[in-house]
Amino acid sequence: MVTATAIAPQEMQKYEVRVKADQESRSPTSITERHNWRATCAKEFLDELVLQDLQNYRLAMIDAGLSNRTVKNRLTYVGIFLHKQGAALSLSHKYTKKKPRQYNGELHKLLEASPKEERQVWDAFRMSS
Repeated sequence: MVTATAIAPQEMQKYEVRVKADQESRSPTSITERHNWRATCAKEFLDELVLQDLQNYRLAMIDAGLSNRTVKNRLTYVGIFLHKQGAALSLSHKYTKKKPRQYNGELHKLLEASPKEERQVWDAFRMSS
């Protein structure tokens, strides 16, 4: 028998604080400020949640234009919250890691324009990273 477990208000507040802190650590946009889990799922009890709720959340984020990495991160946060509450629901989203852009051309120009002493400093920085 499955019993209805209400989502504890203090746990939901902790989750929302973590999500908000994550959003504030990046430059905020209107999309990230107005789009969250509670906007797509108004269910009150954990046993009411189904996989379709997570899929709706994922689709809403994709429709809002969020990057694949952001979608994956937010699904991870919701999954962690749900697992901590005892709900066995999770959904993943694939993303492709971007390769870092190299600054070879710009770096060579900088090195050529630098005096010998500065060039040694730039070389030390370049080799230490």
